[in-house]
Amino acid sequence: MKDVSRKDLLADELRIQLEEAEETLLAIRKGEVDALVVSGTDGEKIYTLQNADQPYRVFVEAMNEGAVTLTAEGTIFYCNKRFSEIVRSTHQKVVGSSLQDWVCPEDRALVAEILERGKGNEGRGEVRLRTASGAEVPALVSISPLNLDSVVVACAVVTDTTEKKAAEAKIREYVDKLEVSNRELENFAFVASHDLQEPLRKIQVLSDLFAIEGKSDKERMDYAGRMQRTASRMSLLLKSLLAYSRLSTTGQPVAPVNLNEAAKEAVSNLEVRLQEVGGEVDILDLPVVEGDKLQMTQLFQNLIGNSMKFYCKNIPPKVKIYSRLLETPGSGDRQFGIFVEDNGSGFDEKYLDRIFMPFERLVGNTQCEGAGMGLAICKKIVERHGGTITARSRLGTGATFIIKLPEKQK
Repeated sequence: MKDVSRKDLLADELRIQLEEAEETLLAIRKGEVDALVVSGTDGEKIYTLQNADQPYRVFVEAMNEGAVTLTAEGTIFYCNKRFSEIVRSTHQKVVGSSLQDWVCPEDRALVAEILERGKGNEGRGEVRLRTASGAEVPALVSISPLNLDSVVVACAVVTDTTEKKAAEAKIREYVDKLEVSNRELENFAFVASHDLQEPLRKIQVLSDLFAIEGKSDKERMDYAGRMQRTASRMSLLLKSLLAYSRLSTTGQPVAPVNLNEAAKEAVSNLEVRLQEVGGEVDILDLPVVEGDKLQMTQLFQNLIGNSMKFYCKNIPPKVKIYSRLLETPGSGDRQFGIFVEDNGSGFDEKYLDRIFMPFERLVGNTQCEGAGMGLAICKKIVERHGGTITARSRLGTGATFIIKLPEKQK
């Protein structure tokens, strides 16, 4: 929230500066000001307004906003230093040109309307200026009538709103992320409460049965064993819940990560499981991307571990991990596709959205170990790194998980 407050203050400061400049110019035009005190490198100087043109120019040169005086046709009769800076040009090239020369073609009709209104009363609007190099600069333009002589008919005050626009975009980004987080939190709270209630109810029922008089020792031992297994499952659910919630807050600083090394480390961590099921993992050439190495290792470990759980009977599980440079039209940012392909039991793609949800399982609790959090954690890790994850699959033909990751983090 600290960044948002600073951006809001910056936007307010720009607005206040523009309003103060316009109020001063209006007072000069109405004859309400007898003299100006202007601070410069040589100290403060007083200018009387018996001849308004020179003091007016001195004042606008000291402004933080761009300022130009215009003829009826929109020709720039005079501009201050700040306007030249905004359009990245020289005073000599600006004076004598048309104001429209410094406006993006798409906004010229709007500027023409603002000028027409400004010659009579006041015109204002947000437009995109075009610099000498062709770059766009968002700006707020306010045009008012000005009668310094028979040629000049209007004055335009131009405020560069680049920083304000950047602040607004940042705020929109924060709001969008907050809305996504709120939706995730709502879904997560509902699913977590449901899955945690199940083992609690089971323990309660078993403890009631255990307390009934007349039960044999064998029956009591059975109830105790079932309660212990249920408590262990609840402990696993809570640990998975904690791991999921910590992903966004306990990550390591971003650094170059060799995904080959991360994948090999994941395979090493799963060595015992691979031996138990006779599994094989083939790691082809993977890229280096910016990210959190621990979370990248966890990503591969969860996906490979998933393949070691859901494999076809009598067919040793095999996993192939490879990458591909993806096309990124119109962007200088490179993006990689990481593919984790197995020969397992697969799944029906109609459940594609479900498999990445917390505690979601397509098989019963007794058919497979785990808490149903592995793929949800994968999704969280990938999104934290600015990427996406999806999958292709058919029942009985294996599955391919497709991860898209940017080479650089923003």
